[in-house]
Formats: sequence, C-alpha cells, structure tokens
Amino acid sequence: MQKNGILDIFCGPGGLSLGFALAGFDVVHSIDINAEALSTIRLNHAKIHEAKGEDNYYCAEERDLRTVKAEEILENFEGKNFRVQGIIGGPPCRGFSSANTKTRNPENPHNSLYKDYIRLVNDLQPDFFMFENVVGLLSMGKGEIIRDIEDKLGEELGYVMDKAILDASDYGVPQTRKRVIIIGIKPDRLKPEYDGKVRFPEKTIDKAVTVQEALFDLPAAESGCMQDVYEYPEIEHLSSYARQMRKTPLLNIASPRVLNHSTTKSNDVVLERYKHISQGENWESIPDHLLKDYKDKNRCHSGIYRRLKEDEPSPTINNVRKSMFIHPRQNRGLSVREAARLQSFPDWYEFKGVRDSQYQQVADAVPPLMAKALAEQIRRMLI
Repeated sequence: MQKNGILDIFCGPGGLSLGFALAGFDVVHSIDINAEALSTIRLNHAKIHEAKGEDNYYCAEERDLRTVKAEEILENFEGKNFRVQGIIGGPPCRGFSSANTKTRNPENPHNSLYKDYIRLVNDLQPDFFMFENVVGLLSMGKGEIIRDIEDKLGEELGYVMDKAILDASDYGVPQTRKRVIIIGIKPDRLKPEYDGKVRFPEKTIDKAVTVQEALFDLPAAESGCMQDVYEYPEIEHLSSYARQMRKTPLLNIASPRVLNHSTTKSNDVVLERYKHISQGENWESIPDHLLKDYKDKNRCHSGIYRRLKEDEPSPTINNVRKSMFIHPRQNRGLSVREAARLQSFPDWYEFKGVRDSQYQQVADAVPPLMAKALAEQIRRMLI
C-alpha cells in the first residue's frame, strides 16, 4: 500500500516543510528555484531522517515550477511508494506585498505563479492543499486574483475551502506576522463532524512570546564578528521558548552549539546612529547630522533602524540586514540565528549559502510553529 506524502512547492528554506514534519506528515518532494535555499532544506531534512533512523527518501529539486509536469512528480512519489496526499506552499509574495510599491500589479510575472499552483492541484488531485501568502494578495488586482483562486479550486475542482488572516504570534512565534492562509480539502476526505466546512487552528498560547524570551539565552556578539558557531552560555533559567529552540523532542534532535550567529559589520556612522535609538524607536530618533546621506527622509520606511522591544513580540521579520533591525540591548544588527529564532526555527536548523542569502531565506520562510499548528488542524480534519 502506498504511503501518504506531501509536495512542498515554492519551498524556500523549509519552514512549511518543518512544520508539517513536526505534525507527523511525510514531506517527500520540494521544489524551488533558489539553489541556496534548497541547500538549506536538503541539509535539514537529512538531519530529520538521520534522527529517525531511516533512509533519506526526500528530494529537493531546483526547478522553475512553470516547467514542472504532474507526471514527473507522480513518478518520483510512486517510485518511493508514496501518493500525493497534500500540496503545500505559497508563490513568491513580493509581487503581492503592500510594501512593494514598484511592481505590485497583475503584470508582475511573479503574480501569475499561483496559476501553476492551481495547475498542479488540478493534475495531482491531492486530498488537501494549503496556500500561504501575504495579506496583500486579497486586494491584488482589485480582488481578481483571490477570486480566481477560489473559483478554480473551490467552484471548479470542488474542494471544500476557506481563507483566513492568521497572526503567527498566536501560535507561539515571537513575532507579529499576519498572513493569508487558504485550506482546501476534498469533500470525501473531510470528517463528517466538520459539517462540510474547513476550520482554522485556535490559538496555541495564551500570552505572546517576547523578544527577550526568544533571544536572551544566546551569546553576545560584536558587530561584524565573523564567528558563525558559538557555545551556549550558561543560563540559570531558560525560557520555555529557548528550551524549545535548543531541542526538538518530536524529532529527537538537539543543537549542541549555536549556529549561524555571525553579524553584519556596520561602519562607525551606523554604530553612532544605533546609540540614539531606544527600544521600540526607529530612524526618526537619529539626529539630522547623522543622516546627511539620506537625501529624502520622507521616503524612509518605518522599519528602518528599528530597535526591538524586549518585552513584546518582534515586528514582522523581513531581511533584517537590509532593514537594519537592531538588537534590544546591543548596538548591532541581528544575526541570522536571532532572526531565525524570531521565526521559530530551532537552533539545529542550519542555513546555507552566503550570509545575505541566509537573511533572505529566513525572511521569506513560513514560521515553523505556525506551520505546525496549521498541519495539526489539517490532520484533525482529514479522514
């Protein structure tokens, strides 16, 4: 008998895959066009299979999804004695993001990739699908894109489906990050007690995880330090979140050291700017004489030079090197590991590629703890 397997498309570094693996799903095949993100996801899936003491059947393929045929995917799954139970993923979101003021329009080629998601759902007929994207998807093309998705997957293909805006901070992620989630399940695979309706996961925590709980057990680091691997400092009382990041009992994996903890080097002017910014403040707190190279300060985004508040969740994590998020207490930008902690990637999850690519991979990922909550809810609904 064939086993159930998951296809992860537009997989990035693997936040969705990790969440579904934590919920007990088998992720068999991932597809993305980013070679460095694929190096990350391959390495960490190998760690998962090694910890489980099983052969590594996982495949991460570097392909433009527009060239991928359903027959190729089926051949890969069936060759490993799997069937496609579910398809997960979200097309690149920069074309939909409200932060994108230059190419946020239907003509952006990235904005048509959702059609290939629909094509594969149509051709592979999985029991379920899960689609993730930025909130801007809902207003793109005056709502035409979301209507097209709902018409094709719901009305034409017959999936029981619904959409919701969920915040990652409700699922144990120390970050305010709102995303559109669409879940669809075949009517004959949805348990009768759900009355023909898809439901989304309830909050998994009562109180949001703060930046302090997420980061303060990590070793101090100097700006521009190239040291990438650190020993854990001795901490008398670890937060429950820090313990969760250091060890993943569900997969029987722990990190013996802190990985990806090098920081970006800042010049003397930038370091001086940091000194004028208190927690929760941004570039507006910097004196004018230190901003002479900014020709038009009115065009500065509110997230630039944002110093994190330790007693709150982080704002939405983007490429923190480019936006220059500042550590709450240290005058430096965040390390890749700190950004990954704020996205809920465990410490053993290692990012590959050049450092700027690592920052971008973290920024583009779905937080694994949010993905896990979604996967567990899908599992509850499936027959």
